[in-house]
Amino acid sequence: MKSVHLIAPVLALAGSAIWIHQQESSLIELEEKTTVLQNRIAETKKIITANGPDSRNASTEKNTLLAQFRLADGNLDWKSIAEITLQENNYGMTSDMKTMMQLQAAVMKMS
Repeated sequence: MKSVHLIAPVLALAGSAIWIHQQESSLIELEEKTTVLQNRIAETKKIITANGPDSRNASTEKNTLLAQFRLADGNLDWKSIAEITLQENNYGMTSDMKTMMQLQAAVMKMS
């Protein structure tokens, strides 16, 4: 058998080895990032359970953020809500995501 016939299989093996090595390093990087995110989520859950979901700081901050969207009688001011939803940045997302999430929670509580 001539050595010329072995060139294609050897090149194919070398190429596949390089490709597998690149995929493996990408997977390792993703696993590290996943571990970091899982640790951060666990720490956040510990803080939330330690402080309680209805801690004073969280409730006062929530009330002050939602106060600008309340009328004198306590109902939601739909005109101001519509104005903030129309204020979008370049990517089509609102600039104040925290307020939007709280507004969504307030609307979901409604019957």
